[in-house]
Parts: sequence; structure tokens; C-alpha cells
Amino acid sequence: MANLIGNNGDEPQSQLIDDEGQRGISSEISTNNRSDEAWFKRRVVELTKERDEAASSFAARNHSSGGFLWFYHNQKAGGTTLCSVLQNALKNQTRTNACYLKDKNPDVWTGLQYESFNGGGVPIREKWKLNATAPPDNEVQLILQTIENEMKSMGKSMVSSENLFIPRSILQKWIVEGNPFYTQLFSKWSFVTTVRDPVKRLESSFYFHDDHFRECGEHNYGLNSCIQKTKRFMEGHHRNKLVKELSGFFSPTESGDPGGGYINGVKPTEATEWDLTVAKLVLHRFLPPVVADGTNIMASTMNKTLPLLNLTGEQMATKKENKGKKKKADMSRETIMAIQKLNSLDVALYKYALANFDIQT
Repeated sequence: MANLIGNNGDEPQSQLIDDEGQRGISSEISTNNRSDEAWFKRRVVELTKERDEAASSFAARNHSSGGFLWFYHNQKAGGTTLCSVLQNALKNQTRTNACYLKDKNPDVWTGLQYESFNGGGVPIREKWKLNATAPPDNEVQLILQTIENEMKSMGKSMVSSENLFIPRSILQKWIVEGNPFYTQLFSKWSFVTTVRDPVKRLESSFYFHDDHFRECGEHNYGLNSCIQKTKRFMEGHHRNKLVKELSGFFSPTESGDPGGGYINGVKPTEATEWDLTVAKLVLHRFLPPVVADGTNIMASTMNKTLPLLNLTGEQMATKKENKGKKKKADMSRETIMAIQKLNSLDVALYKYALANFDIQT
């Protein structure tokens, strides 16, 4: 699989997964019979065609063909900016900061984002573990039709999610296997997101999401000390975050607590090379990603993506300072290397996105 899921010619990244966390990459590939590069290239072509047809459907949304847009908010990667642009482009689509519908998020899946164990029992999200059996096709169809019907009744054309996307069992049938039923089911759906250098994304998260770095806060650590002296927050939610989310991690215990702790004492599941492969395929079903590495590159990539939906972006507002947040300090070389090592799959996906969508930074 080295040629298939390597990092654009680089050596495959080490996964740093211990025996307890390893999920058996070879067995997954064998089970899915997806070990050849020809299969991967064929799926890329098929998914790209699906993407373009769905975008055409959305571009003609004022006609009988309809069309829906799913905005996946990659946290601290320019998502709020893109949300604002989409809000302006899609009239009467008022949003909160995460780009959720203001009055109600109609999405059955993304509406589960903030579900927790606090109410007792087992959250619905725990039923969507990586190795879970997919529900009957008609059940998945009902979920999506419910979303679409509610959006139509509200006069909305976009839903959003962050911290999760679509459960793996669904992506397995649709994205990996190319099941015709699921291809047709999602045929009117377009997907859009942003990507950012994983090191910069995590740095931004550290200075913005205080609650995501509780262990560091307890010791009053700055970013360098936080990365080098603690590791628990990097064992789950913040380790290869984008790969995990796009590849269908959905269970809270498998994803890990954003604050770094274990949920119910369960060690988070670490991402593998197979998850990276799934995430790459998912990205090909998305519109070309908007790259949030500076205002100019974000504007140029946005101007390539939005016209595919028959949308134009308003001028991006000047970013406001995050008042009351920690003062930034320069990252040491050791800190940068540690973040890259712990997020090697996210780094690989970021490089892949730049190379395969012809993005110059």
C-alpha cells in the first residue's frame, strides 16, 4: 500500500500506534479487498464525476433539480470565514459561528455532535463505531430524506457539521465500495470544507480553545511546554483530527474527549493508514478544498470552488483579534516536529490536498 497511501512520494509516515491502539491495517485492507492502486484511481475518477454532477444540481437549485450543500467545519482552519461567505452568498441562510442553522439544525447526524454521557445511558453516537454493522439501506435513506424534507420546509439549502462527518459504515458502502444505492442517495449533495497546515491549525486551536487543553491549563503551560511535557490531549481528539473525522470516526469514546481526557476511561482509537486512504477518497467527493493558509491563498482557492456551485464570494472581512486569549509565543523547532510526528496522517492529507487539487501556497 506504500504507493497508494504514501505522502506524494515521501516515505509513509510512522503511525506511533502501540499494540493496544493498533487496529490491524492489513486485515482491514484484506477485508475490503482494496489494496491496489488501480482501484484507488478508479474510485477517484468515479467520485470526482459524482462531485461535479452534484455541484451542477446545486448550481441549478432554483429549478426542479434541487441540490443540497453540506459544509464541514474544520475547526481553526478558516471555517468561520468560509461560513460567512456562504451565508452572504446563500440569501436567507442565517448561521451561528459554526455555520449551523440559527433556529434549528435539521441534520439527524450532525445534530448529535454535542450529545454526551451526562444524561446517562449510551449516546446514539456510540452505535456508530468504526466496526459497526451498517443499518439497512432504507433506514439510511429515511435519515437523509428527513434531512432534505426539513431543509425544504425551512427554505434552506445548506447544513453543517464540525467534529464529525458521516459514520464509517455509511462511508464504507458509499465512498469505499461505490455502492450504486448510496451513489444515487447522495447524488444531489455537494460538500465543501477548508484545509490548513496541521501545525498552524493546532497552534490556533491552542490559543482559542482553552477547554481543549485542560491539562496544559492546569499547569499554566505555554504551547511549547504543553506539547513537550504533556501528551494526553494529543492521544485522541487532537491527533490526526481531520483524517479521523473525514474517514468516519463517530463514536465519542473512539474519537476522544476534546479536552484530552478519556471518555468513560476508554483510550481513544488512533487513526491508521487505511483511515487516511478513506479520508483521501472522501476529499475527492468534496468540492476542491478552500485553503486557509493566509488571506490571499484562501481567496484564490475560494474563487475556484464557489463558482462550481454558481456562487460568488463577498470580500473577506479583516480577521478580528481574539480578545482575552493567551498571548502567542513562537513555536520551537522541537514543538513543530512533535506536532508533525503526532499528526503525521493529517500532514499527509494536507500535502495530498495541495498536490491533487493543484493548489499553490
